[in-house]
Amino acid sequence: MKIKYKFTTQHRQRISAALTGKKRPEEVKLKVSKTMKERGVSVGKNNPMWRGGSPKLEYNRIHKYLRDLGEQKRCENREDNILEFKCTSVENKQYDYALINGKKHAKKRKNYIMLCPSCHKRYDKTYLNFKRVKTKI
Repeated sequence: MKIKYKFTTQHRQRISAALTGKKRPEEVKLKVSKTMKERGVSVGKNNPMWRGGSPKLEYNRIHKYLRDLGEQKRCENREDNILEFKCTSVENKQYDYALINGKKHAKKRKNYIMLCPSCHKRYDKTYLNFKRVKTKI
């Protein structure tokens, strides 16, 4: 039977300080990996905290992809009249990418249109039937 010791906070801090910056040799890493696999460590779908993947991660990746396309500089509705309504706003400093109705979130520029905030709101209201609720901030 193995005896378990309860370490004080001070003792744990000293151990942590002593091990900080030290790296494990490759053979130790392989041994730990092998042991974890043998024990059946909960990884992926076997983990009780699994939530079916992480859609939030994918959402964040797509937004990073859109940011990396470059600075949003124009309202495509103002210049190309691609929507049923006309853009009435003057030049803005901020533009957003809106997902085109019927398309899926993906790393494809053709699935998105660049709109000014007023067109984006009107687009969401018109095409996506969002119910806007006034909230006090």
